[in-house]
Amino acid sequence: LDVTEDADKKRAATASDNEPAAKRTKQNHNNHSGDEEDVGLDDGSAIIRTPQRLSRLEARLSERPKTLHELWVEYQFGSNGRKAAKDFTQVERGAAKSLYCNRKRFWSKCADMIKDGMSVDVAIDTIYRAYAPATSITVICKKMGIDKKEGWPTLSPLLQKEAP
Repeated sequence: LDVTEDADKKRAATASDNEPAAKRTKQNHNNHSGDEEDVGLDDGSAIIRTPQRLSRLEARLSERPKTLHELWVEYQFGSNGRKAAKDFTQVERGAAKSLYCNRKRFWSKCADMIKDGMSVDVAIDTIYRAYAPATSITVICKKMGIDKKEGWPTLSPLLQKEAP
């Protein structure tokens, strides 16, 4: 019996009877690496194949990030003990489709700016200058979606100034 399986069985045995009927269950399969598992609900729905090291973290986006910095941390590292958004599976992205798609505009552009040589702080500050710092995160992400379709006319002049 694998140590991980044994620990999972002990946790399941000590779980509270007050947990919802659709609690998460895990089943390890005999794969060669032993590093993947199926994660699903007790009712048999939503079986997802995920690496064990990531499946232990909750795949949920924060409800109301206050700053773009918080949004970047959520994408890159995860927040409040949750999985990083960049590590979400296709099914997990689909479960938070609206939020994920809206925020992905920011995450993708910020990642491109960092790849082009900017620091995270400079990239986020440039986005704030382009889309108004007093505007909510949701509005900034929506404006970025419109701007992306038009070739980044709001952000491009600022990027030329900030080029290393």
